[in-house]
Amino acid sequence: MNGKGPRIGVLVCSCWSRSDAGIDAEAIVAEVLGWDHVVHAEATDDMCGMGNATLAGDLVRRHSLDRLVLAACACCPEDQRCAACNDERAALREAVKAATELPWAHHAFVNLRDHHRLTDDGITAVAMATARMALTPDQVPPRGAREPVREALVVGAGALGRAAAVELGERGIPTHLVDKVAPAGTGSEAPKNITLHVPARVMRMDGGGGDFRITLAGLGEEVELRVGVVLIAPGLAEEDASTGVGWGLPHSSLPEPPKKVQGTFLASEDGRASAGAAAAYLGRVARGTQAVATVDDEACIGCLKCVRVCPYSAILRRPDPEFHVTIDPLLCAGCGGCASACLNWAAEQTGYTTRELEAAIVAGVGRTGALLIVCNWSAYRAMDQAAREGMLPRGLAILRVPCMARVSPHLIQLALATGADPLIMAGCSERGCHFRGRRNMLREHLGHMDDGLARSGDLKRVFVVSLGPSDKDVLATRVEEAMEERRYAREERGPLATPAREAAWTRGWPG
Repeated sequence: MNGKGPRIGVLVCSCWSRSDAGIDAEAIVAEVLGWDHVVHAEATDDMCGMGNATLAGDLVRRHSLDRLVLAACACCPEDQRCAACNDERAALREAVKAATELPWAHHAFVNLRDHHRLTDDGITAVAMATARMALTPDQVPPRGAREPVREALVVGAGALGRAAAVELGERGIPTHLVDKVAPAGTGSEAPKNITLHVPARVMRMDGGGGDFRITLAGLGEEVELRVGVVLIAPGLAEEDASTGVGWGLPHSSLPEPPKKVQGTFLASEDGRASAGAAAAYLGRVARGTQAVATVDDEACIGCLKCVRVCPYSAILRRPDPEFHVTIDPLLCAGCGGCASACLNWAAEQTGYTTRELEAAIVAGVGRTGALLIVCNWSAYRAMDQAAREGMLPRGLAILRVPCMARVSPHLIQLALATGADPLIMAGCSERGCHFRGRRNMLREHLGHMDDGLARSGDLKRVFVVSLGPSDKDVLATRVEEAMEERRYAREERGPLATPAREAAWTRGWPG
């Protein structure tokens, strides 16, 4: 530790050392203690336990930390509703809260579950997170924190809709349940916190996630509502197609609807689980963990590319001669496409800035030579399942991005220049894209780069795969094939000739 720059602490949960995951927490701690900017690292027996509720905050205060890397299993950092550890999750949330309420204390999570039985790859993951933390701006731009409207609208009063409404009501969220007809079972008085609107239909929806303005029409009058989330609950049930009832299709086989506005949810086969996701979204809006893009006016050259690529109309040109823009945090979905398209790095995505992603790429590729970039949605779920079952090979650095739209030509070139061989990019399928098809920006970037990559021979090192959330086998097979193909290529032509790391970029790094 050179005493300059950020002061980073690393906290590693050792419960995985005692489980069949086989990750050695003490080995990770011993390794990271020698890194620049890491002033303290330790393992804890049970990060989710109630006894560790204030551990992270205590470490920040005791060692004057301004950055904190938490390495743990996934269910707690991922803000999921886990029936097995609901109570314990609160402890970790409070630990993070204690840390982040201190001045300039930023935190990052490392999902050790993605490195089953691979201590070395767990160290790589912590290295990537630490490198990112070292370059996180001291004063992080606002992440869209605001007080949401703590009411919900559920469209569809069938079994799914009623289950979702009851779950939201039990969580203390006033819920409006809307349907064109009153289905069986809704004749009695509605449960607490639920208001039933039948017959009625949604005529207009304005605003965005956290603050929707809804107009309902029914019984000869219009009703205006303000809600924070909207949950769509199809009323189709699984029925025998031979009877001609309904559509004769199981709910799970229905085509997906057009991809969504932030704050809207399509009910799954478990209405309560979907309601839990909607409630968690309100919490993220209130805490400001819904990452939004920002624009630096001094760096902006007024090209307006960010305006053209945003599928949410969240970026507006300001009425000034420099063509500067404003990003509406209410409309920004956080895909990162604007940051990828920006010619001058003026647009950035909070938590995924160009410098942070550069640092993670260099740290990961420098340790493994192979890089897998996954989007935060379907592809990550497939990767997570494959990793938990030990289906992914050793020596693979994993970088998670909000969407493939965030992977810019610059980041691709950096990964290749640093020695990524192979460079695998796994995004959602066309139907599964969370951000209105922004996944296609990666294809557009590669299309512009094809000639140059082909001339340099680097095109053979690049692999792109589209995944659904259950495609763990597809991903595992593709990753194994890519790594084998490149291993044979290296054996035939010798080691990859890449520039020295110091020459691979011009932005500069601490260290």
